[in-house]
Amino acid sequence: MRLLLTRPQADSEALAERLQALGHGVVIAPVMEIRPIRTVLDFTGVQGIVVTSRNGLAVLAALTSRRDFPIYAVGPASAAAAAKAGFAHIHKAGGDVDALARLIQATCRPEAGALIHAVGSVQAGDLAGVLARAGFEVRRAVLYEGRPAAALPEAARTALRAGELDAVLLFAPYR
Repeated sequence: MRLLLTRPQADSEALAERLQALGHGVVIAPVMEIRPIRTVLDFTGVQGIVVTSRNGLAVLAALTSRRDFPIYAVGPASAAAAAKAGFAHIHKAGGDVDALARLIQATCRPEAGALIHAVGSVQAGDLAGVLARAGFEVRRAVLYEGRPAAALPEAARTALRAGELDAVLLFAPYR
């Protein structure tokens, strides 16, 4: 099967490797680009950092050399990205915002300090609201945004014109 991947470049590359290992042909054509939008973080009074995407973790790791804070990752992909970036204290939830909220409430105390939530300009769920209702201070740090790609790569345009694709993989945030 020949597939068109529309996720941002880094996400598509990781997915392409898995699909190619299964015998699929892949054309990568990101429909959006991930761009950092924040350069300074204040860690004063922080007990941990919450990440709900690999993109947020990647920008966070690029913004600071600090790796001493516990990371509270939404699932295995963001936890693996945290480990790869050199964070040593990683707590992994079951893959959704509700599981992450339960993990944080079970392992953190509101009086121990604030949590930084590394997010994009658009996010799914209301993790900060859930944690605030449980007494936590959550500092939402908007670290990146997704911008529409200017055009599809030539390989994708050629494959589409020639009818060489069997499927297009589209992704959207859970709401």
